Order: sequence, then C-alpha cells, then structure tokens
Amino acid sequence: MISRVSQMALSAFGLLVLVGSGFALRATPADSPDALPGTASISGTVTSEKEFKGAKVYATNLEKNVVFMVYTAGGHYQFVNLFPGTYEVRVEKNGFDSEGPKKVSVSSSGDVKADFSLRAGKYIPNVRVQVEYPIAKALPYDEVYPPGPGREIAQNCLVCHGPDWLSTRQFSAEQWNTAIDDMIRRANVSVPGSFSASERRTLVDYLTQNFGPDSEPRRVAQPEMAVDEAALSKAMYVEYHLPPLAKNQMAADAHSAEEGDAPAAACANCGGRRLHDPHIGNDGDVWYADQLGDVIGRVDPRTATFKDYPIPDPTAVPHGLTMDRAGIIWFTSATALGRLDPETGKMKLYKNPDFRSGGNTPIVDSKGNVWYTGGASGSYLAKWDHATDKVTFYKTPTFEPQPYGMVHDKNDNLWFALLARCKVVKFDQQTEQFIEYSPPNSDRPCTIRRLSFDHDGMLWYGLAGKVDGFQKIGKLDTQTGKIIEYTMPYLFTYPYDIQPDPENNMWITDAGEGGALVKFDRKTEKFIYYPMPQLTDMPKLEVSRAGSIWYTTRSGDPKTMAIGVLFPDKTKIKSYAAYNP
Repeated sequence: MISRVSQMALSAFGLLVLVGSGFALRATPADSPDALPGTASISGTVTSEKEFKGAKVYATNLEKNVVFMVYTAGGHYQFVNLFPGTYEVRVEKNGFDSEGPKKVSVSSSGDVKADFSLRAGKYIPNVRVQVEYPIAKALPYDEVYPPGPGREIAQNCLVCHGPDWLSTRQFSAEQWNTAIDDMIRRANVSVPGSFSASERRTLVDYLTQNFGPDSEPRRVAQPEMAVDEAALSKAMYVEYHLPPLAKNQMAADAHSAEEGDAPAAACANCGGRRLHDPHIGNDGDVWYADQLGDVIGRVDPRTATFKDYPIPDPTAVPHGLTMDRAGIIWFTSATALGRLDPETGKMKLYKNPDFRSGGNTPIVDSKGNVWYTGGASGSYLAKWDHATDKVTFYKTPTFEPQPYGMVHDKNDNLWFALLARCKVVKFDQQTEQFIEYSPPNSDRPCTIRRLSFDHDGMLWYGLAGKVDGFQKIGKLDTQTGKIIEYTMPYLFTYPYDIQPDPENNMWITDAGEGGALVKFDRKTEKFIYYPMPQLTDMPKLEVSRAGSIWYTTRSGDPKTMAIGVLFPDKTKIKSYAAYNP
C-alpha cells in the first residue's frame, strides 16, 4: 500500500501556479498533520448581500476528472488533500447567481485562496432525478396531485415509482387500465390484486382526469432540505467520474454523425454508464457493477484510475457484488451468478434456470458459500456451495415476495428484505426454515430494499411508504422480535440502504429526492442531510473502517456516473484507500 500512496508523494514544499486572478498563496509543509503527502488545499470566502447557508463549492481536477465538493459555513470553505493538477473552482447555491469558475494549477503542497461572490437570482425547484422522465413543469405536490376521489388510491403507486411516474404520463383511460393490469400481473405491491371494481374505476377516473392525453406533464417540486452548517462544514465529497466505455462512445459518435450535433443528446445512454452496487475490496479499491456497459469494474481511489472487466453476456445487467476472503469477486445479474478472478480477469457464469430470473445482493458466509436473493423479479434464495461448485435454490414462502437486500448474522443465519411485501425474513441454514417479521403498519403499501446489522447486533432497515410522511428507518431486535421505527423528516426521502459507521450511527442512501446521504445520529435521534455534488439516487452504500461513506450514482446523466465518497470529517482523512486503515 505504501508504494501506491507514494505515487502521489512530491517534494516537502512546492509551488502553486495560479491561472487568472483573485488568488493568494501561502506555503504549507507537506508533513502537516492535516494533509496527505503530496496533496494541497484550496480555501476562501463566499459573500453575498442576501443571507445564505451551506453553499456548495466545487473543485474539479480536470486531468483526473475527479470532483471535490465542500460546503460553506459562515461564508467560508476549505478543500483538503487535493491531488496535484489543474482545478476548476466554482460555487453554487440555489436561488443565487455566481460569478464564473476560476482555474488554479496545484503542484505539491500548499494552500490557494479563491474568493467568490453571490447575488440574488432565480430559485429552481428541485425534482426527483430519473432519466426516463420527460422535462416537465415543477409544481407543489397538491397541484400535481389535486385532492379528490382517487388520490388516496393513486398514492399507492408512488411507493415504488416515486412522485413523478404518474404525473409525467399522458394516458387515456384504456392505457391506464393496461398499466394497472401490468402491475397486477406482476403482483406488484403498489397495485394489490384485491382492488375492488369500484376502487379501480375511481383510480382510473382520477388518473385520466389529471394525467390524460390532453394534460400537461408535471413533476413534484420538492422542498429545500434543512441545512446543518456545523455538520456540513466538516464534510467533503469526492466523486471519481468514470470514463466512457469504448462501445458506448462509438454509439454516441455514430448517433452524432447520423443526426447532427444538436440531436445527439437524445442518445441518452451513448457513452454513458449506469452504476449499481459499490463494494470495498480487500486492498482498498472500490468495485462497481455497470448495468449499461455489462461490466464489473474497479477504481483505485488513491490514483483515480479505473479498470473494467467485460461480462461475456450482452444481457447480463449486473446488479450486486461482493468479494470473498481469497479476493474473488462474486456478482449477480439478470441471468446468472458470476465469479471473477481479478488476477487473471477470467469469469465463470452460473446461469439461472429459465423459470427464474434476476439476482440480487450476493454475500459470503463463514464457510465460503455464496448466497444471493432473487431480486425484484424472483421468488427464491440461492446458494453456491463452496465444496461442490453447485447452485441450490430455495423457494421463498410468501407469494411473489421479491427478496432483495441480505446480510448474515454471527451464526450464519440469513436475513433479507421482501421488497414487495415489506417484510424482514430470517432463513435458518440448519433447519432451512423461513421466519417472517412484519414492521408496524406494513399492511399499508410500503417497500423494504436493504438492511444491515449495527455493532450491537440490531438489524436495521429502510422503509418507503405513501407520500404522507411514512418514510422510516426501523430497528429489529432479532432476539425479542421488538421493532422500533423512526420517521424521517423529509417527505420524499425514500430510504434505500442503511449501514452503521464506526460510532454506530446509521447512514442512509436516498432513492427518492435524489441528492443526499443521510446520517441518523443515535445519541440525539436526529437526521442530518448531506446534499450531494450532483442530483442522483444511490442504490447502496458501503462504510469503510474509518467511517468514509462510499456510493455509486445511478440516475441522472449517464455521462457523469461516478464512484463517490463522503468524508463526514475531512480532517480525519488518513488515506484515500477505501478501507482507510
């Protein structure tokens, strides 16, 4: 590891070459206790005649395509541990206009000062980010979904699809009926098959009246998050933007040549990626599944270098991944369980039977066996046996449960979430018995995607429900079965994954609003929101031993997909290695 870090090491003192104006320079020793060897810092002030809190300041390394982001506190900001290189620095705050970006080239250690000013500007309502949604007017929730017969039923659909799926459609009554039939056929929790005929007519009437062929597409304008400057001023985000895949870039070039430069943006996935689960490797690298590229990849966060491993299956759509003690990567896809040896690059695929599809959340038990769930389109639990090299399937007892995130306890019992049935399930490996746990009020439409054990052995989950404040995290005592839930303060959070940090606080990824990691402080029982560098949702997170929060971006612009990390306290960064020893 020392050799990899030393690639960044330069002289004890260095020079900073400034481009443009508005900068001041002061030297800082390279062996400063707050700095990594060979890195530098940028700091400054942001002023405005109008009061503001928590402005975002970005520093983009133009050579490495790495984006650093910090927040202002009292108008001040500071970046630390920046890679050498040329940076573009800018400030952003909704409701304000900023002067243009400034460039600075940083070599070796030192500090650059860059000041900015803001002036009052136009506030742009925030909306949930999903690439498949068309551009539409952003309005308050009650204007998008006006009160009336059918709204309560329509809210059931938002549990899985979010607030914009219905409102951006312009369907006739026939098309809405077809959509409902599709949901019922797939036994989706959003549209239970127990709908009465009268309830269905009420729902279709409401949808047709508000989102019919002549309606205007609308999206829900989401309220501004509360800003905790004391917490945000300590934090720093780093996002490693992935280079475009060669095959996708060729598609983008071909599209541009055929259609001309202007329409090229319509090729939304050309040159882009769509990342799903991250995983911290044994050597400090971070692995990822790329669903658009059908590749498994890794980034070395110490050097911002990437390596992709193509899956020999054009229909793979990889989802989850993990690493065993021997350093072998295991991943799930739409068609198979995959095994990758990073040393040789060789892959082996264990195809799922035709009557089963999907695959989610592989984990390795104490005996080296690999388990995974059936995911959003399956109804099974699967085991790859280390001794026999065979895969065995176990049918889950609940009808169309969509088993999703999974962990195991110290006794190798498996615990997983039922996405569609909003339950937590224990699978005893010794007895091969399933035991289900239902959260309070889970008879209402809701979803659970991921779960994890904290350091005290309590099992935590995130629960997304109807748009009425029913977004929660829950704690299950697996010994007593007692469940305690905490309601999240932000209406459209949609908690996706939840993991503990070294201090046993819980961190949550946001699959709804798209644009924040959330900390639940166990001592105060308060939620702290950390808005992200870009508007996106994060399907899963991983917490390093030092408490850095790693994630992948998923929605938004496919060309800005990134492996990201939040350092809640940037003064404690000891290494960019993901395990942070």
